[in-house]
Amino acid sequence: MKIAVWAICFLLLGFWTGGALLMTALTGWAARQFASGDAAATGAAVAQWPVPPWISVWFDAAWVKAAQESLTWTLTTFDGALPFVGSAVGWIVPLMWVLWGLGALLLLVLAGGAHLMIGRLQPKQPRQLRGA
Repeated sequence: MKIAVWAICFLLLGFWTGGALLMTALTGWAARQFASGDAAATGAAVAQWPVPPWISVWFDAAWVKAAQESLTWTLTTFDGALPFVGSAVGWIVPLMWVLWGLGALLLLVLAGGAHLMIGRLQPKQPRQLRGA
């Protein structure tokens, strides 16, 4: 049972780390887009994409179109402020890694606590003598 606790802990820690890597990479990419001023053009290009029919299984096509238009409006409205957002990546990415560390520490503490609790809940096995 203890092995299962640690296996689940390391599996979740792997997902947590992969998510942090993905988010920092996306944040860096978005910051470069914002700093270069290409974000508004990218948003306008995304708004021109046709809505695929398979999306209507989960979302209404009109809702997706409205989301595309609101993205375009937001990026064009804040076009002058976006380079300043791009410069904030210097402290956002380290903050993300600090949050990753806190989450990883919490996960390890929870796994350690579960390990101790499982050890206390298991019945004690009587010791057998070697010569008997």
